[in-house]
Amino acid sequence: MLAKVLFVAGVLILFLVIAGLVAGVAVLRSLRQPIQTSELRSDLLNCLAVSRTTDVEITLPGWVTTLARVGASVSHIDPQLNAALQTLHSGQIGAYELAECPSRSEVLDMLSVADAKLGTEGWTRLVTVLENDEMIAVYALDSSLCAGKPIEVFVVVMDHCDLVMVAASGYAEPLFELAASELRDGRL
Repeated sequence: MLAKVLFVAGVLILFLVIAGLVAGVAVLRSLRQPIQTSELRSDLLNCLAVSRTTDVEITLPGWVTTLARVGASVSHIDPQLNAALQTLHSGQIGAYELAECPSRSEVLDMLSVADAKLGTEGWTRLVTVLENDEMIAVYALDSSLCAGKPIEVFVVVMDHCDLVMVAASGYAEPLFELAASELRDGRL
């Protein structure tokens, strides 16, 4: 009888140790930022020879989005919002209102700096739109472009005198499922 109790206790302790390790790994993964954006944002902002009148920088760590997903799972929310919550793992956003619109050459310099910095870390620019005083650039981490892995993206948007930079990590599958559902229902 004592042997059975010791065996069950040992299995329980082993289970608790494994559960603790799994939880620790999950916490560490949720604290990891999608990209070290503070230095990159600073470098890109330095390309612009204009002052900023407004800076807003927000970091959304993985544990916050996990809590949001748990909350959403027990409530009835809009399917589009739910897909967004299921997609996003973590992210950072920087929004800047510039005192004056940057020149085209400054915007191109900023794009070159982003290409150089991100390129050395394994990122590829996937999309570029340059039109008048508007610019959109979308980068993705090459190693994240595999099925089943979280996709890591960095997006830079310049709209006249407004600059937005977003770094995010997440799974695209919930968005694809939502789009397929919308197509089936004729809403897309």
